[in-house]
Amino acid sequence: MIRYALDTSVVLHSFSQTGDEDTDRALRLPQEHRDQSIELVVLDQAVYELIHVLK
Repeated sequence: MIRYALDTSVVLHSFSQTGDEDTDRALRLPQEHRDQSIELVVLDQAVYELIHVLK
């Protein structure tokens, strides 16, 4: 199984509406995770960075 470590930029792309290639891939990751074809890991630092960006 493939494992992906998600950083802040990937998490932010999942909220984006731009429709570029990176955003499309970020939006497919959760479904692939639910299908158990990949494993997603969120880095601890990404949570703090995301809070800072959204603040």
